Amino acid sequence: MLSDNKIEIAIQSKVIYLTKKIMQNENCNEEIAYKNLINTKIYEMLLNKESGLYLEPAEFITEAYELERDSSIEDMIEFINS
Repeated sequence: MLSDNKIEIAIQSKVIYLTKKIMQNENCNEEIAYKNLINTKIYEMLLNKESGLYLEPAEFITEAYELERDSSIEDMIEFINS
């Protein structure tokens, strides 16, 4: 089992990665990218340690974010659970 500190580090690294990907893909600055991220269900799920989402590869989380953004929360959740 991972310590709380290691879990926090894993979550933070995924948030940083995803923020940078949003900056690249949406051609925006860090502040806008982070605001876009924190207004999503995927962000809420990522912060929930019990979800274990932080254990997934960053690319998987990015794909889930894009699915939520481009389609729906339901499609994103179905993707995560598949």
